[in-house]
Amino acid sequence: MLIFLIHGVATQDAGYGDQFKKKVKEILSKKNAQSPIFYSSFWGHSFKSKTDQLFNWVRSDVKELSEKCKELRGSEQDIYRYQEHREDFIAKFFGEFLTYLNNDKGASIRKQILHQFQDFVDNHPEDKEIAIASHSLGTLVLWDLLFTKDLPENDPAYEFRKLFNSSDSEYKLRGLVTMGSPLLFMRLKQNIDFSAVDDFVATSCNALTWLNIIHASDLIAYPLAILRTKLVRDRAVRAKLVEIRV
Repeated sequence: MLIFLIHGVATQDAGYGDQFKKKVKEILSKKNAQSPIFYSSFWGHSFKSKTDQLFNWVRSDVKELSEKCKELRGSEQDIYRYQEHREDFIAKFFGEFLTYLNNDKGASIRKQILHQFQDFVDNHPEDKEIAIASHSLGTLVLWDLLFTKDLPENDPAYEFRKLFNSSDSEYKLRGLVTMGSPLLFMRLKQNIDFSAVDDFVATSCNALTWLNIIHASDLIAYPLAILRTKLVRDRAVRAKLVEIRV
């Protein structure tokens, strides 16, 4: 089996998945089970220049103001309070979310992931079963890649889906893992309709298990089962959703 990882916010290290891989391999080794082959997709560099540019503008504005007003010189910390906390929050969470939600930037990130995924499966032609694990913002990226229905016709997400649900597809998507997922909140912006999951499974003709992991102290991660129950209560459920609280 192949496992493809999609990271979340504040990820500047391409080795972000190393601990996850190590833990999974240790658990499987104790059970004498074969370890899967992992690939950590990476696009964290897509965000950094944008947030750096934003902070440079703010600092430049503060500097210009203090130079114009003599009485403010030496009081820059009062003009721009909580600088480190603001920049840390924006750089690690808020700014990256907004950057991804930009149509062009979001499509660019999905294109990067598509190409990385294609390289991954091409390098392992003997493995046809796939699982995808995602975290934080990566769970929204995953949703867009597989299930969002109102993307532009030329969006890379449609090419990604064809790898699993086209008539000549040879790959089987067996499992999804989401950790720290903000999908519940994202329903305020876009149509997070879980019936799309069942439609996807019906098209691909393969069983799918979705594992959603929620940490008790995570501010943005909430159960998704209630959404699924309401949205597909009158439909045949083809995908299995399992939720774990830790």
